[in-house]
Amino acid sequence: MSNNVSGEVMTTPLRPAAQRPTAPSHLPLRFGTFRPAAFASAVRERREICGLSHEALATLAGLSALEVAAIEDGHALPALDALWALADALWVDAADLLHDARRVAERLAVESYANR
Repeated sequence: MSNNVSGEVMTTPLRPAAQRPTAPSHLPLRFGTFRPAAFASAVRERREICGLSHEALATLAGLSALEVAAIEDGHALPALDALWALADALWVDAADLLHDARRVAERLAVESYANR
């Protein structure tokens, strides 16, 4: 959304998801992509470093053990409030947790590309 010269607000409609361009799956990770499996690995690594069980992390974050297990299995991504709660429970900033996920995603992409 932007203002034109006359001050009117112009909007640009979003394309439906089916029409948005996507990178071929055989290419290495691009900037801006996010993989649930990478976030799952980052949470699991941090949890293990802290010496916490699923149940302990869930209690500290105010989530259920099933939610934590689903996140660590890569079947679910947390909402923002759950992300902050997980980060607090793991004694890390949410941005650092996302950075860890990005690092894992890049490593997985390189390994996947190298194993072709």
